[in-house]
Amino acid sequence: MPEAAIVAPSHRHLREICVEGPSGVLRMARRLGRSVTWEPSRGLISFDNGAKVWTYSAEDEDRLRGGNFGAAWLDEPAVVPHIDRLWEVLRYSVRVGPRIRYLLTTTPRPSRWIKEISVAETTELRVVPTWANRENLSPDFVATLEAEDPNSRLYRQEILGQILEDVAGALLTWQVLDETRVARGDLPVMTRVVVGVDPSGGAGSRADETGIVVVGLGVDGDLYVLADESGRYTASEWAAAAWRAYDRFDASAVIAERNYGGDMVAENLRASRHSDLDRIKVVTSRISKLDRAVPIAAKFEKGTAHLVGTMPELETQLTGWVPTEGRSPDRLDAFVHAARELAGQRGESAISVPHGRIPRATPPTRDQLADELLHGLGALSPRARSMWRQIR
Repeated sequence: MPEAAIVAPSHRHLREICVEGPSGVLRMARRLGRSVTWEPSRGLISFDNGAKVWTYSAEDEDRLRGGNFGAAWLDEPAVVPHIDRLWEVLRYSVRVGPRIRYLLTTTPRPSRWIKEISVAETTELRVVPTWANRENLSPDFVATLEAEDPNSRLYRQEILGQILEDVAGALLTWQVLDETRVARGDLPVMTRVVVGVDPSGGAGSRADETGIVVVGLGVDGDLYVLADESGRYTASEWAAAAWRAYDRFDASAVIAERNYGGDMVAENLRASRHSDLDRIKVVTSRISKLDRAVPIAAKFEKGTAHLVGTMPELETQLTGWVPTEGRSPDRLDAFVHAARELAGQRGESAISVPHGRIPRATPPTRDQLADELLHGLGALSPRARSMWRQIR
């Protein structure tokens, strides 16, 4: 009988969800009374009837080349960067047997690829809302879902499984995000990284989320959205989450909006990390959200801004907010704060990397060294900075 393949977005997703998870192949096979053997080192699942299933991560799609499969299960293709490239490789590997078949299971993000696959003549589309699995869900989770707005785009997509169209007049489209998206392995070296924060005006399950988005400036001059760590936090929790992102990505600053709580935003960050007082920059929204967000969105249109991998909640806000309608959402605001901070950067004289600094091709001048030191003393008062210039 033809062999089959399982392809997942990452190695971790493959093993912990598709193979060994509560609803994975191993548990389901044993529940049906089948004897099954799993060899992680080979990525092979063998059944007692002779059937074999080979497992792959979308992170190393080239391993699929040369395969001879009769069927394939592709899980969560909507969150796979460069899904077109993976799909092309997979299609030429599933090629034996009387009838080749694919099983695609995914959250239906309205990307171009998802839309094209869903309407193809050879596709049999099944929409299964989260409620169909209600008996296996935690009562607390069910209660959370029941409290959500059933008309929101996120609810309709994630819970009801609807493929939504682009919003007319929205800041960005799914097509632009997909065309500019990059995989984490393709990232250039970052010259600077900052963490944007849009604090919530309150706490608790009904409060808005605090936007925490990490953005980097590459050596190529492009902006890269590295992570979305947003969520519903208390004041101390969001400050801790912002500093965790700061440490994880070796950031140089936390850029926080002061509109909610005034100076309390900076004080909250300082209370959480006393040693990094000079790494906090508080910004005030002096111009409209439209004027702040549109120039950043234009960078995506020009191909000079990129999402790294997938960030479903942030992407939903980027493609769902119409600049002339209502206030902009938290994750989007945090992203814009960080991106605006980096958009005016002309590049640093040296590049911060995990294992040190990449030196210039030529030795620095005395004035360049002095400017670097002055840049590092950004928290000094204007008077102190003036005195330093006189000493130079």
